[in-house]
Amino acid sequence: MGSTFAQAGRVSGRASEAVRRSPLPVPIEEAFAAALPFAEGGIGLLLVLGLCTRPTLTAAMLVILSLVFGSALLEQ
Repeated sequence: MGSTFAQAGRVSGRASEAVRRSPLPVPIEEAFAAALPFAEGGIGLLLVLGLCTRPTLTAAMLVILSLVFGSALLEQ
């Protein structure tokens, strides 16, 4: 379990380097990073349950577009 936390720390360090290079304000990136796991979990749960399929797929599309946009800002 300790190695898992150590690996998470290394990934977090790389992520913070990427945040420094991004033109977006840090508070916006932190809020997005905090909300993303809950959004992905909610979208996944709704899709698995088959509830509100069309709006859920639209939300999934917006999440994916935001991730692609962020990656494009970092020129990766």
